[in-house]
Amino acid sequence: MQIKLRPYQQDTYDKIINELQNGTKRIAVALPTGGGKSVVIGKLANELKGRTLILTHRVEILSQNAEWLKGAGILSAKENTVMYNSEIVIAMVQTAFARIKKYGIKYLGHFDNIILDEIQILIFEKVFDMYDFKRLIGFTATPVLNKKIYTTIDGVE
Repeated sequence: MQIKLRPYQQDTYDKIINELQNGTKRIAVALPTGGGKSVVIGKLANELKGRTLILTHRVEILSQNAEWLKGAGILSAKENTVMYNSEIVIAMVQTAFARIKKYGIKYLGHFDNIILDEIQILIFEKVFDMYDFKRLIGFTATPVLNKKIYTTIDGVE
């Protein structure tokens, strides 16, 4: 799936890639409502090396993000198409937490990249803290974050 970004989205994407290439491990990306977070998330997930876990907190956001992902496994209370060889897994954070708690961390497997949508909700730590990930990228339209633990990228200037 080839994703064509708008110029401001491409600029945001390029900033993220630049930070990752410079060794930044945790990035918070602020894009305003309607700025196309799902599109940028899709491009990142499809192009980053290694397995990627995308965590959301609402089924509407999960569905919106899934449209941009090629071959992603989906984990929610009503759907489980996760395969152990799924390069990309998109999951509801509560469902992922419950399954990992019940079956162990091996239930979803190892992830190199973790992408969070609506990071300001502050409920994702209970899942990503269980993983030894290489990269953590959180997206928000409401950038009220602990800036000490993330490098922040403003997507629209």
